[in-house]
Formats: sequence, structure tokens, C-alpha cells
Amino acid sequence: LEIMSLFSGKVSHLMRDAQRGANSAAERAQTAAGGSRTADELAAELENQARRVAGPQAAAELLMRWVERSEVPQNIFPLAGMGSGDSSHGLAEPLNFHQVLLRSQALELLLEACGKQPVLRSDILRGGDPEKD
Repeated sequence: LEIMSLFSGKVSHLMRDAQRGANSAAERAQTAAGGSRTADELAAELENQARRVAGPQAAAELLMRWVERSEVPQNIFPLAGMGSGDSSHGLAEPLNFHQVLLRSQALELLLEACGKQPVLRSDILRGGDPEKD
């Protein structure tokens, strides 16, 4: 429980840093073009991104990209069954990026990937403020 609290603090700090740096017009323009991916396809992509995290910088950059994309409400992703009459998801409306991210397993997989990285694991367990180092 204490480890989760420490990790939560680290993630919160990373999220605050990511929000400060979330003014990238290029990233917003790219994500505004959203494409025709479904929510399930996007969730699979996010989960793959989380699995591939290879260090502290990559984890921070990934969180920053996710925060930036979450701030663009125009990005909507239809559910795979929408329009076909198959409502197996129980949802009738398309999802925005933030909703797809929360619905996926990406955050859990990112936590798992961070736990496998010795540098990240020791930083999380130490529980110190990264700005003090």
C-alpha cells in the first residue's frame, strides 16, 4: 500500500510536469487528425506503447504525450461495434482519448513496465521528490 502511495506521488509529479509541457502545437495538430481508428485499436496501441517503455525519460515522455492527447476533446474514437447494431460494449457514443486511455490497460502496463526498470523501481521505492535529486 505504501509503495502504491509512493508511486502515485511520482506519477502525479510526472503528470504535473507533463501538463506544463503540454503546449506542443505539432502534437495537437497530429492528434487532431485522429484518423479512423476505433477505440479498441487505440487502446491496443496505447497498451503497446506502455509495454515498450525503456527508462525514466521514455516513461515521462509517454505520460506527456498521453496528457497532451487527453487535452484535445475533438479526438473521438468510435467503438468497434458502433453503427452495426452490435452494442456489446453497452455504450452508444464514441469515446474521447482520455476515456479510451482509462478504459484500456495502458496505465497498468506502464506501472508494470516501470516496476521492471531498476532505476524507476528504486526511485519509486525511495519516495523522494525528483526535484531534490
